[in-house]
Amino acid sequence: MPSLLIIFHSQSGRNQSLALRCYEKAKQQAQVSDNPVSVTLRRAFDCEFDEFAAASFVLFITPENFASIPGGMKDFFDRTFYPAERLGVQAKSYCCIIDCGNDGSQTALQIEKIMKGLHSTPAQPPLVLYGEPDEDSFQAVEELTEALVCAIEMGIY
Repeated sequence: MPSLLIIFHSQSGRNQSLALRCYEKAKQQAQVSDNPVSVTLRRAFDCEFDEFAAASFVLFITPENFASIPGGMKDFFDRTFYPAERLGVQAKSYCCIIDCGNDGSQTALQIEKIMKGLHSTPAQPPLVLYGEPDEDSFQAVEELTEALVCAIEMGIY
């Protein structure tokens, strides 16, 4: 069964609220599909290598802290990158949602560089949001999630 793994890091709760909205939308869409997608939501600190390796598609949701990947997301990559590289877990499709106070570009670039090391390319440019999520933010993440689940259902990812 194709799968979507949503990995998030959040200290303030902003990115967690976006991750929960993505998860709810993905589950809702998967329930009405002829080709259902398994959807899993994991906090970056709690996500295990096996979950990452098994996923068809990964959606990273994270803030940008001091123009960098925050500690929780870095911890995830520290624990999973080298085992993935060693075991040949490569060319995994992914996308990023970054809710930040700055421009998010450095976090997006760092994730892109890490995933490039696994021969992965982003499905689309990162969705960068600013500040406390509002209805426009929630609508944007729901639209992105719907498009991703549809693409996973069709076997694009």
